[in-house]
Amino acid sequence: METIAVNPRRVKEAVLANGYRDLTFDPADPNRVFLWTEEGPPQPAFLRFSRKSSRFDNETAALTLIHQQLPSAPVPPLLLSLPEFDDGLMLVGYLPGVNLADFIPPDADIPPLPLTYQRSQPEATAGLLGAIAEAGRAVRQLHGIPLTQFGTLVGPWANPYLHDAHAHTAQETRHVLSRCVQLGIFSAHEEKKIDNWLHERLSLIAPDEKPAFIHFDLHAGNLRFEVENGRVYFLAIYDFELARGWLPEYDLALLSWDLGGLSGGWETFCRGYGGAIHPERLRLFEMIKALTAVAYSKSDHDWRDWCLQRIKRLLEG
Repeated sequence: METIAVNPRRVKEAVLANGYRDLTFDPADPNRVFLWTEEGPPQPAFLRFSRKSSRFDNETAALTLIHQQLPSAPVPPLLLSLPEFDDGLMLVGYLPGVNLADFIPPDADIPPLPLTYQRSQPEATAGLLGAIAEAGRAVRQLHGIPLTQFGTLVGPWANPYLHDAHAHTAQETRHVLSRCVQLGIFSAHEEKKIDNWLHERLSLIAPDEKPAFIHFDLHAGNLRFEVENGRVYFLAIYDFELARGWLPEYDLALLSWDLGGLSGGWETFCRGYGGAIHPERLRLFEMIKALTAVAYSKSDHDWRDWCLQRIKRLLEG
């Protein structure tokens, strides 16, 4: 999902039709609103619009599931879901603060942030590592939500391997590698080399492993922190439009890249996450994530170049 220009009157009419007394827009941020009920102060909320109804449905299902399974989970509250509004309009609790990405040095060797991302200037860094450890505990909580099948949470099931961790992972991996070849990114020789590398490590995944609830896009821009009285605190994980059932290492691979750009970040996160993280399984999912980013990169200066270099380093061992 993304924030887009929209007719404020249409939004207000849709919200009021669902039981709220009033809705006002923040003049400083067109996507921040205040919801007025019959009693109490106005509640700040964030408007999220979808360009694809399937993503809207998936994020609604993800937030609903999290709040059912983990009522105190650090994720935005889902205040209102309006699937009939264009491709979907969602109101979630507003999260003041900064993202993890804002603490990472601009010259760090991490995947490029979107061109539209505006870095803030955090006023303090005291307590940052403790907050990152808390983020690790929160991610581990999400990964503990039980699911019955692999794949997206709602919608059609294109993948027949819904209950076989090894087959599902192998198929998803083959799909993104094949797409890269079709796009002319890899030669037949390079494809064979990557395929052999993957084959050696896919054996680390057992068929009967259970699917975990994963975010699927857990980069430094989707971890929210707040700065209060000169200290940094972990606030929430957000943006669940791509959430699905798979194995935790997919989320961890991407976080290992971003947190690797912050001194002590990845090691601290792992301590908070708890449990052993198998290094070769992590490398396997680094490769899968890199191939996925290359296969679906919107432009050469998005993720493609960085991820191509990562693939090269993984192959070199």
